[in-house]
Amino acid sequence: LTGEMELLFLGTSADGSHRTPTKASLKKDMDELAAAYSEAIDRAQAADKEASKGAAAGVVRHLRALLSRRGPRSSMAHEVESSTLALIVDGTALKLVLEDKDLREAMLRLGRICASVLACRVSPRQKAQVVELVRHGVTPEPITLAIGDGANDVSMIQSAHVGVGISGKEGMQAVNNSDFAIAQFRFLERLLLVHGRWNYTRMSKVVLYYYYKNFVLTLTLFVYNFRSAFSGTSLYESLMASGYNVILFLPIVFVGALDQDISADMAIRNPELYVTGRTNMHLNTGKVATTLTEGMLTGLIIVLVAGAGTESYLEGGLYEYGAVVYTWLFLIMQWKLFLETSLWTWPMAAIFGAHYVLYYIFLAVYSYLPSVSPDFEGVGVQTMSDATFWLTSVAVVCGSMVLDMSLELLRTQLSPTAVDIYAEIDRGYGDKSMGQQLAATSFLWRLKRTLGLETVSTPSPRRPGSGGSQPAPPPVTGSTNGNSSGASSATNGVDRAAERASTHRQSGNKVSSFDFSMPDVGLGKRQDLHFANTRSSSGDPESSQP
Repeated sequence: LTGEMELLFLGTSADGSHRTPTKASLKKDMDELAAAYSEAIDRAQAADKEASKGAAAGVVRHLRALLSRRGPRSSMAHEVESSTLALIVDGTALKLVLEDKDLREAMLRLGRICASVLACRVSPRQKAQVVELVRHGVTPEPITLAIGDGANDVSMIQSAHVGVGISGKEGMQAVNNSDFAIAQFRFLERLLLVHGRWNYTRMSKVVLYYYYKNFVLTLTLFVYNFRSAFSGTSLYESLMASGYNVILFLPIVFVGALDQDISADMAIRNPELYVTGRTNMHLNTGKVATTLTEGMLTGLIIVLVAGAGTESYLEGGLYEYGAVVYTWLFLIMQWKLFLETSLWTWPMAAIFGAHYVLYYIFLAVYSYLPSVSPDFEGVGVQTMSDATFWLTSVAVVCGSMVLDMSLELLRTQLSPTAVDIYAEIDRGYGDKSMGQQLAATSFLWRLKRTLGLETVSTPSPRRPGSGGSQPAPPPVTGSTNGNSSGASSATNGVDRAAERASTHRQSGNKVSSFDFSMPDVGLGKRQDLHFANTRSSSGDPESSQP
């Protein structure tokens, strides 16, 4: 709870006094609150109805979003918007609410438009019932998380999708019944914002990659059936066809375990990026449809190149022809994974390089194992000795590269997400002041400053009326509705960005107007992240920022 929130009470009052509630009084109170906030409740219900239209409607919404240059809006996007309401209910009122179906639905409608719901003096069973109410009362079913540190929290932890236990003075019962264990409550921030977000992004890449590579393989076999007069003959040797996923498994395992689209420091300092998982930004119906479309176009490239050289390849036999197309698939899948990888380290590069070498060694060695596959004897060596094989491999991979890079360029230019923008800044793309601001507000900089070892030169705005300059304090992270003390409301991000840019122009410092400290930055297109154009506001071409 923060000082800016408007409190809604059930079973208690603002002055701390309590009354004995009844079902009739609770219904009257909730009806009055529902009438007062009917517009917000209607928006939430409309979003639920939109989410329940099915997969076909999801594809249509995604395509319409692409055509209108807007990012796809999740059905639960309204839940992550800032709210100034908080619902407070005590144990006696909660008991009555949970016993009546109409009261449960009314409380759920109110709770969904609130930023916080605080239940006080409740039993362990009531804690679990509140979690179950949210799980089964919201459509589509949300992912719930429960966290506790004692035995009285076990039922609540077991009722939620994800349970987090805190090991402490109250014993290990909560930890023993949880999915994740942490030593202190403050570690929840890093568990969710860093590791949780990373894992969601990694798993999204793994799932879409498997869809992509298996779809392309199936497409090549489907097209070959037309050329083989539907005889049922396989284009690939049996062991190679069945071992397709085994041959390609090594790099994706490391990408799924080690990849990081943004750094931990950036994820902690910008908690709004966590909604990528809550809104299914990286794994949804539209993403799957886009991936399958890319796979269809890639398969078309393979079919066209293979069709152009069919006569020359079939001179060496069917399996030599299949080995050529199989190698194209291998190279394209490697390139696709190369494009999807965000974090490159020397172990990752070594894995990719070793995978290439191991594949060609496999082709050569497998050619000399007639006891395993008599049909493939000498095929791999004969294939690699043909110069046409290498030339066509380069042509197919280059065609796939042009296709994938063109689609990615169009996506980032026409419909970039907040993750794209923050990732660019995190990797050092942008003006110099962005990198300075990023370094200046990091934990390492604050530690060096405390020890007197700071080495980062940061912009220092001059305060009006002072002769010198004073460094601006690092931004305060906390509630999205205000500062850490909760005593005053947060300033609008655009106003602060313009004010900071104006202050730096007066002090002679050329800086970006992007405000890293604004707590109310939203997801959306590039202009939604408040990159103010200082050229249009000041008329000074030297003060403009990209």
